[in-house]
Amino acid sequence: MTQNTRLNSPIEIIIAYVEGTLSSSEFINELYHNPDLEKLLSEPIHIAPYIDQIGTLYLYLLSLDLNHAGGILDATHTLSLYLTKKGISFNQSKTTNSNFDIYLKIQPKWLQIPESCFQKLLAEIPGKTGKELEWALKQKIKEHFHFLKKPPRWLQDTFWPIENDKPLIFIDQLSISPLFHDETQLYIFYNEENNSFITIKQSI
Repeated sequence: MTQNTRLNSPIEIIIAYVEGTLSSSEFINELYHNPDLEKLLSEPIHIAPYIDQIGTLYLYLLSLDLNHAGGILDATHTLSLYLTKKGISFNQSKTTNSNFDIYLKIQPKWLQIPESCFQKLLAEIPGKTGKELEWALKQKIKEHFHFLKKPPRWLQDTFWPIENDKPLIFIDQLSISPLFHDETQLYIFYNEENNSFITIKQSI
């Protein structure tokens, strides 16, 4: 939140998030710990069929992954529809949409970059735009996300572990399907900082 601005009402929180002056992590904190915001977003209002299917705007926002650019774009777009429905004026952040376009172009299939990590990569290459920015971000991904031979082939959503803001090294994946009743893969990652390994199991 810029200049430690104190937001006194749920509407101010929503406007700040849509306008890009409230970070996603700050909005998540408000979403989970601000009862006034929960009450407002739980009020009956027709915005879109996909929200009606879930029940309330509050439950819809909880269903999104607000740590990733895709979830942030869905949230800010839906909240802008909410503000418009309420007749409340605001200035839609162009940065969020622009970042999401870049995010889609530079992200490999085997990786879903957390929003905080994406912002960190952007900060490492200031002043670049367009194709130059896309190329620089792709190079940064290669620098930060290492694998020994091949990147992981995920059975479900991509989940590359990050500890202390540093992505772990992908070692390999093993089929352990004979131990289970469905296709199951075990993904092995290495943490250089403490010389340890972690594993992730996925099944379909």
